Amino acid sequence: DGATGATGSDGADGSDGATGATGSAGADGSDGADGADGATGATGATGSDGADGADGATGATGSDGADGADGATGATGSDGADGADGATGATGSAGTDGADGSNGQGFFDWFTNEIGDFDGNGSINPADVQAWLKGDTGATGASGATGATGASGASGATGATGATGATGATGATGATGSGGMPVMIGVGMHGGSNGSKFSWGGGDTATLWARGLGDVLLTGVSKLDDGTLVATGGNGLSDNDGDGYVFKIGTQNGNGNFSFEADLPWDDVTGELYG
Repeated sequence: DGATGATGSDGADGSDGATGATGSAGADGSDGADGADGATGATGATGSDGADGADGATGATGSDGADGADGATGATGSDGADGADGATGATGSAGTDGADGSNGQGFFDWFTNEIGDFDGNGSINPADVQAWLKGDTGATGASGATGATGASGASGATGATGATGATGATGATGATGSGGMPVMIGVGMHGGSNGSKFSWGGGDTATLWARGLGDVLLTGVSKLDDGTLVATGGNGLSDNDGDGYVFKIGTQNGNGNFSFEADLPWDDVTGELYG
C-alpha cells in the first residue's frame, strides 16, 4: 500500500443538530452538608399575662387526725368576788294562831292550898290574890294639928269673923304594915323594854322573849320568900353567877315595873317588864 496521505484540514463545522428530547430526571443527589448556625435573633417582646386558670376541683376530705395528748391542768383560779345580795324574799304567809294560853288555874290552885283566905272574909277569890300580892295597907298617917281659933270680935257690933286657921301639916306616911310582901309579878303576858315579853300561867314553866335570845322556855319556875320569881333552867341559858338560877324577876320597882336578868354563859341580858 501506498503511504498514507497527509491529514486533510478540518471540515467546516456542521450545523447544530436539532435539540434532543429531554432526558429523564436524574436521580436525587445526596443531601448537602448542614449550613452553619445563623446568628441568634433579637429577643422578642414580653408576651401579655395569660388568663387565670380555672379553680381546681376541691380535694377529698382528709381522714381525722389522731387525738392530741391531754394538756396539763391549769393553775387554780382565784376566788370570784362575792355575789351581790339577793333580792328580799316575798313576805311569808301569816303563821297560824298560837294555842290559847293557860287560864292560870294551876296558880290559883296553888294559892288556895298554900295561902288560903288571905283577907279573912271567909272565901278564897281573886281579891285574896291581889291582897297577897300587894301586902297590907300601911297605917293611916296622924291627923294634922287643928289651926288656931280666930280672935273674938269686939263687944257691941258683931265682930268680923276671924280668919280660918292655917291647915295643919299632912301627917307622915305610915310605915309599911307588918307581914306584907313587896309586889311580885303576876300571872299573864307582860311586855317590856326593847320588845321583851314574859308569859307565866302560875305553874313551873314560863316563856321569855328578849333581844339576843329569841324564844326561851323557862323551867323550874318558882317564887322565893322575898317575892322574886326564879327559874332553874332555860334553853340557851347558863347559871353564870353560881346562885342556882338562870333567870330572875325582882319585885316591883318604884316606877311600877319589874327588873329581870337572864344568865348567858358569857354575859347577862337584863331589862324591865311592865307592871
